[in-house]
Parts: sequence; C-alpha cells; structure tokens
Amino acid sequence: MRCAVPADALGVHRLFGRCSRETRYRRFHGHVSEVPLDYLLEALTAEPDRHDALVAQRPDGDLVALGSARRVDAPDGPAVDVGLLVEDAEQGRGLGTLLLVALAARARDRGVGVLTCDLLATHQGLVAVLRRTLGPVRTVREGGTVCARVRIA
Repeated sequence: MRCAVPADALGVHRLFGRCSRETRYRRFHGHVSEVPLDYLLEALTAEPDRHDALVAQRPDGDLVALGSARRVDAPDGPAVDVGLLVEDAEQGRGLGTLLLVALAARARDRGVGVLTCDLLATHQGLVAVLRRTLGPVRTVREGGTVCARVRIA
C-alpha cells in the first residue's frame, strides 16, 4: 500500500476495467463505463489534506485497490468522505479494510474528527467493517443510499 500519485492514472483505469459492473455500481452508485475523470484527477493530484488517496499494488506493479478520503467539512467540524474500489479478484482479503483504517488514521493525524461513507442501502457489509474497525457508526438512510458516519478523533 502506498500514496497514490498522478502517474497511477493508467493503473487506476486498468483496475477499474478489471472490476465487475456490480463492483463499479457499488462504488460510484451508478452504471459508469470509465472512472469519472474529475474524481480521478482530484484523487491523484490534490494535496492529501483536501483529497487523500492510497493504492494497493501487486509485486508485478498492477494496482488492485484504490481508497480515497475527500475532505467534506460539516457544521460539526472537519470530516472526510471515504470511497473504496477493490478489484473483484482481491475482494474479501482485507485490502479494503487496510485502506479504510489507513485513511482514517491519516485523516485523524490531520485533525479530522469524522469519517463518512455514502453507500448503497443494499451494501451493508461496509457498515459492519466500519463498526468493527473504527467504532460506533451512525447511519442515515436517504432513498436507496445510506450515509454512514463514524467519529475518528
């Protein structure tokens, strides 16, 4: 695992291409055929205090996961919104959890007190991971999505 850099753009596109339609839908909450360019540019080029991004890489150099924490300050203080994309073949091995914990620690080190995650209501497994790794989770359901919120400071 390492910090994402602008040169990872092609690797992220390849990672995205190896993900199933369902995995992409769960991550981006819609049917997308390519990584959203504005998201990719911000995740790979922004300062970490604005949009922190980490990748997991195989020894052969292929990227197999991307996690990002975008600053989304709330009325009650600094917060980050986390998104994870893990290649289908690598799911269930703990990569998403490692990225989540690392992003939370990095945000906490920068004085951020809350981590949020918007997910599809049908994808409750992530709420269990948040609870198990970071503590109590408050959820708010809005239609087909759930906003999960965890205090990390």
